[in-house]
Amino acid sequence: VPNRVKFCRQCGTEVPEVALFCISCGSELGQKAAVPEPEPDETSASETPIAEPDET
Repeated sequence: VPNRVKFCRQCGTEVPEVALFCISCGSELGQKAAVPEPEPDETSASETPIAEPDET
């Protein structure tokens, strides 16, 4: 039976599925399998043009 693994949400290190804390950074892993969260695309929000009200 192969050992099951999951990944730390903070640093992405592969850790045993039964681990409660990351072996690399020490972050709490919780009970569910952790996967790295995709980084939010900060440029899309800042590049969205804001509509100016018409001055008539």
